[in-house]
Amino acid sequence: MAREVFQAVKAAESEAELLIQNAQRKVRELIKTTETDITENERAIMLEHRAMYQTILDERRESVRAQLAAAHPAVVTAQEASLADARRRLDGVAGRIFERVWNDGHC
Repeated sequence: MAREVFQAVKAAESEAELLIQNAQRKVRELIKTTETDITENERAIMLEHRAMYQTILDERRESVRAQLAAAHPAVVTAQEASLADARRRLDGVAGRIFERVWNDGHC
């Protein structure tokens, strides 16, 4: 009788060991699947953020272009005014330089 109980316990231990091994295998597979899912999710999020950043960058680029285009006429007008002022003063400056050279022999 003791031998039968011992055999029953041994059989139960073997069955328990198989159950533990199967559970461990399933857990490893589940962990591997979860890690793969996490990696794919992180990649998808990274691509989404990259696309969002590119969209924001494109919008900002267009905004700056619009600002530059709007400011262009004023910049051109200011440059033309500055150039006209320089042209107006050119004769006087050239005359003073000529007088210095003529009178002193150098600048």
